[in-house]
Amino acid sequence: MEKIFKNTLVTILAIGIFVSMAGITSAVEPTVNTIELTPTQPKQKTEVTFTVEVTGENISEVWIEVEECTDPNSANYFCHPVYNLSATEDNGVWSVTKTLEYSDTAEGHCWPVVLDNGTWYSFKMDFSKWTNFTVLPADEPNGNGGNGGNGNGDSDDSPGFELILVMISLIAVIFIYKRKRIR
Repeated sequence: MEKIFKNTLVTILAIGIFVSMAGITSAVEPTVNTIELTPTQPKQKTEVTFTVEVTGENISEVWIEVEECTDPNSANYFCHPVYNLSATEDNGVWSVTKTLEYSDTAEGHCWPVVLDNGTWYSFKMDFSKWTNFTVLPADEPNGNGGNGGNGNGDSDDSPGFELILVMISLIAVIFIYKRKRIR
């Protein structure tokens, strides 16, 4: 009786191991092509369409993670936090349109995250699946190399209200000074 129990237990364990191995080996990583951008060299704070072709057993979701970074040649180089974009599918091609978020972006990186047959596959560490792109400076509205302003958020086209206040203060000081001098 004890021998039958041991044989049955060994048989059940062996079947369990083979079944679990079959489940592990049947999970095949999805095939992901490189993410394409339109336009290929976007400008800062402009709309970009990210497109990627993905094939697999049962693709149910595709996300594109985007990282915007400053000028890599500057002493203050850094990358902004990564943001996720949920793509929509059309015949195996997944796409999403998004406006770039940062005005100091000089380069960007993006990679896919795929939900295939109930398993998430992130390609963040697979640099062959990354798409690196250059971001051009935004259009300068008045061609003065800035944001249309004098560096403090004011437009060069606005009246000089600060100047008016300075002139009133100067006239008041002169008036008070002359008045004290007359006495």
